[in-house]
Amino acid sequence: MVPTHYNMSFTAGALLCNDSVKIAELFLTAGNWKDVKTKAVKDNILQSRTINSSKRLSTEICSRLKFLNKNELQVLTKGTPKEQTLILWVAVCRNM
Repeated sequence: MVPTHYNMSFTAGALLCNDSVKIAELFLTAGNWKDVKTKAVKDNILQSRTINSSKRLSTEICSRLKFLNKNELQVLTKGTPKEQTLILWVAVCRNM
């Protein structure tokens, strides 16, 4: 049996709901995850104290959100707080 490896990095950062919404909004306008990460770090969208923190958070959030389709990303940006939380859990589970 091949061991399964799970990405458990969300345990340290929780769901990062507010930051995930900001990143999703960037993606819906940019349409490219690489550009989103670059802009998020350059413009300090997540308001991190250091560049390394900004890079780490942006990378983690983008790696989750990549598993959502456009409709799900739109719910994340425009939905209720409960809907946002549920969509983020879907992204986390798909990322595992």
